[in-house]
Amino acid sequence: MSSSFVQIFGGSGDGEAPEEHEQPIWLGPPEDELGVATPLNVVVGRSERAAVAVTQATSFTNGLTLSFRGQARELDRRTAQTLFHEQHPFGLGEEDLPDGFLRLGVELPGGAKASNIGGRPPFGADEREGPVFIHRGGSSGGHGRHDHVTMNHDYWIWPLPEPGTIRISCEWPLLGLSLSTVEIDGAELVAAAARVTSLWDAPSD
Repeated sequence: MSSSFVQIFGGSGDGEAPEEHEQPIWLGPPEDELGVATPLNVVVGRSERAAVAVTQATSFTNGLTLSFRGQARELDRRTAQTLFHEQHPFGLGEEDLPDGFLRLGVELPGGAKASNIGGRPPFGADEREGPVFIHRGGSSGGHGRHDHVTMNHDYWIWPLPEPGTIRISCEWPLLGLSLSTVEIDGAELVAAAARVTSLWDAPSD
């Protein structure tokens, strides 16, 4: 007679289900939505040793994610290690930011601004005024070369902006990249939010 997995391995703990916590609406995209990606591939800023680009936006019904790519070249080993170390300046004020920290920010239609300065908002806050600009994951590496560093990171913007011009800015002082800004048309990104697919809602006839 065959045995089930549970019969073989048993369980652990007291059997009580963990307490469920609903994610605040401002913290990230809805878990039951497939966002709509819009290619951007726009260079935000560059210097002799660094370039920063926004590669795509992914729209959801309540916000959007921007994907960034930062690349540095012609580095000595110490500078490359510094760049990796200084991407996590949590708890530091604006005046204490390390020069190796890649600064990213947005200005939304209407003039509201948000950036990655200051780190992630507290998880315990159920309510928050927008906009927010929250790191949603990414990767960094040198592809086997100590003189190159590539960073790919996603940032969540909430709430979904109004149609209009979105200004994206960057600055990377250690690599000579001064404050640089580009403009993208947010109307296309807002329109894409209307085409989001829900994992559970049946398509309407």
